[in-house]
Amino acid sequence: MLKELDDARDYSWAILNDLDPTIEIYPYSGVDATNAIFVAERQSLTMENAQRECEINRFPIKTLLIDIPAEDYGKLIRFPWGSDTVAEFIRGAIDHELGHARNMSREGRS
Repeated sequence: MLKELDDARDYSWAILNDLDPTIEIYPYSGVDATNAIFVAERQSLTMENAQRECEINRFPIKTLLIDIPAEDYGKLIRFPWGSDTVAEFIRGAIDHELGHARNMSREGRS
């Protein structure tokens, strides 16, 4: 099954390679709109399941970032919400997580 999974991904990449690189693949208009969709889809999760999903989504991102040399942090990467440099993406992810922590802290005190 893992081979079939890899074959499916290879097929998807082959299709993407044939597309016009300026075509908009994702229907999102900015990181805030993307995040709002993600939040809406996850509002009914238990705390444990939300944490698990967060870690599941975070793992491949960190795995990919580890392989990017620091000298390439100024290069643009295309995301569903637009393009950022690697450094901007990492800073945004840090700020995003800290924002969630602040919100949870406030909610926990209410």
